[in-house]
Amino acid sequence: MVLKQWCAVEAAIKWDHGKLSQDLNNWLFFEKEKELIHKKKNLHLNYSQINFHYWNIALAYEEKTSLNPEIICCSKNF
Repeated sequence: MVLKQWCAVEAAIKWDHGKLSQDLNNWLFFEKEKELIHKKKNLHLNYSQINFHYWNIALAYEEKTSLNPEIICCSKNF
């Protein structure tokens, strides 16, 4: 669970062009709603997570999307 939260918050920080040291404690993570909120900036982002082999990939975005996590392109055979 901690890894999922970390990945989602890190994706939000990258989306906002922020810095881990300054923004990490300002992001609120809501797993059920798939939402991230920046307390100081009042930013509301959605997120999606994909588990691919041993990786946890998180995407942060403003608009709702029809992301299909089943579709991943990869150049290596696993």
